[in-house]
Amino acid sequence: MRILITGGTGFIGHNLIVYYGDTHTIHDTKRGDDLYEECQKFRPDLIIHSAAEIYDKEKMFVSNVEMTDHLCRYVKDNPNTSMIYFGSGAEYGDVSRPTTETDLIKPYDMYSATKGMGTLLCQGYARAYNLDIVIMRPYSPFGPGERPHRLFPQLWKSFMKDRPMTLKDGVHDFIYIDDFLDAVDAVINSDQRTPGEIINVGSGQQFTNMQVYQLFKHITGKEGKVTIINEMSTWDRWQSDINHIVSKYKWKPQLTLMQGIAKFIERVKYE
Repeated sequence: MRILITGGTGFIGHNLIVYYGDTHTIHDTKRGDDLYEECQKFRPDLIIHSAAEIYDKEKMFVSNVEMTDHLCRYVKDNPNTSMIYFGSGAEYGDVSRPTTETDLIKPYDMYSATKGMGTLLCQGYARAYNLDIVIMRPYSPFGPGERPHRLFPQLWKSFMKDRPMTLKDGVHDFIYIDDFLDAVDAVINSDQRTPGEIINVGSGQQFTNMQVYQLFKHITGKEGKVTIINEMSTWDRWQSDINHIVSKYKWKPQLTLMQGIAKFIERVKYE
């Protein structure tokens, strides 16, 4: 299969390239590429759209909406091509229970708003033209390849390199990258996808940053050079309902958070 992957320099995109590199023909787009033109040249069987702008608000509309539109237009013009768009669990906003695919989006910043717009574009194209475009919503994947400023790399440096860090509390539905990639593969290899379908991908469990910190202490046997700040960095609930992907695609996460952290510590090296 010929797979075009956007965002190959990012955490998820890079891991996708490694995951599929030995078994499929991969084309990794670069920042600034004309995505429609890249698709025309490569002629993919599948597009995995993992590129997104997370930090620069001024670039989010172009990266998260216009780029998605270009890829959807290609699929419309080449309807034998399939596409997976990575939305975000952040699209749901502040919800006091595990979020399901039927919940309305409640964007709270430009990132969640533009990712939600990308989701709606994918659904509009898919349903208007009967296209094989589906939306997968990651919650909090972690693992090798994360940028150094992220939570798990910061904790690794604190525990393994004695680097000082500050830690606020917060909640997330963490999922190890290997489990996330297996979820993507389960959807790709299924013939049950429906146009415009949304699929949550998480562990289905919520953990606090403090619990992650305690697991690092337990696994490493060290204290870490961590200064705790008594402040929340997220809402009180950020958790996925994964019943849909479990029942329809026969996938469920294999690793506990402790097992994922142990693999992370074993596999990564920062600095």
